[in-house]
Amino acid sequence: MRIVIRLLPACRRGPARGVLLSLVAAAIGSLLAPAHGVATPLAFGHTTVFANVPTPGHPFGVLATENAVYVATSAGSPFDPNTRPETIFRYDPEGGRPTASVAVPTMPQMGLHDIAEDGDGRIYVVDMNSRILRFTPTETGLSEPAVYASVPEPYATLGWAASMWQNLAFDSDGNLFVTDASLGAIWRIGPDRIPTIWLRCPKFLSMQIAGLNGIAFGPDHRLYVVQLAVHDPANFGGSRVYRLPRPAPGRAPSCAGAKVFHDFRVNRAQKRVPFPSGCDLAFAKSGNMYVTLNAHNAVAVIGPNGRELRRISDKRFDVPIGIRFQQDSVLIANSNYLPRENADHWLILKAFVGEPGLPLVRPHLPSARRPGRWPVKLGAA
Repeated sequence: MRIVIRLLPACRRGPARGVLLSLVAAAIGSLLAPAHGVATPLAFGHTTVFANVPTPGHPFGVLATENAVYVATSAGSPFDPNTRPETIFRYDPEGGRPTASVAVPTMPQMGLHDIAEDGDGRIYVVDMNSRILRFTPTETGLSEPAVYASVPEPYATLGWAASMWQNLAFDSDGNLFVTDASLGAIWRIGPDRIPTIWLRCPKFLSMQIAGLNGIAFGPDHRLYVVQLAVHDPANFGGSRVYRLPRPAPGRAPSCAGAKVFHDFRVNRAQKRVPFPSGCDLAFAKSGNMYVTLNAHNAVAVIGPNGRELRRISDKRFDVPIGIRFQQDSVLIANSNYLPRENADHWLILKAFVGEPGLPLVRPHLPSARRPGRWPVKLGAA
């Protein structure tokens, strides 16, 4: 930029000249200052640490709300049982240290998973031991949990090996859709809090931990689910995203209506594990789908046409599971599920993607509780 200054004859010498030059210099400085203050745009996939997750660690679920971010842990596994309670942590929207926590006793082999929110700000958390817990936010954190819904018999007696709830998605009518990795099914829990199997298909079956996981409504109002490992000979051991029929009152869907939206193929060249192990998904407003691939330590971006566009990866990724949007970034639960007990990897990572998330459905639901609560401990983290 070239700036030419022409002084009037009367101002070419004397005190007025100095005053005028000072004013011009100040004006030029104010014009140029913003150019020096403009921040360098973040690159797509730029990843930072949003928060550390304290003991028991191993975060699975993450959810950003208007006023907070919630994280659910799952330190227990069939390979390494956990004798401690699992925990719900609450963070400020900026991250950092937890501002509150709730300890939740669970079975040693399975912990907590996905998180959802209703229209009144109450938080719903999957306990993979056949329950969904509901929490009410308070000034200091969260209330003690109430059991919102439980897996009915005959599945409840055998625990997670028979029916293991995983991920959640609300619709506008207040129905909560829940994936079941062990049954190869999707449950629907109405506002009456009575669970019924909405769809169960042989092609959804795999094994308890490797069955259906993530679930979300897309911009087309249809449900999408992630199967961690398929048994289809054409892609045995790969992961798959199904697009399901739009839920309709009083009408059950058919398995034929569950169409393949995208296949993640087994990659024999992958250094760590060839199986992608797709877990959770979140939609952007654009219709792009973000899917965590925990064995490949990546997040895949799938376009509205079902084609993979790109991936996000970072050296800090260690079995990423949960994923949710926060403004123009995604929050990723870095679970460190296998190998175990590396507390430095118990992180919520934040990856910039440059587009906002599709708003989650948050219906208003009745507040009445059923009898029975779990023993918990509420306290500052």
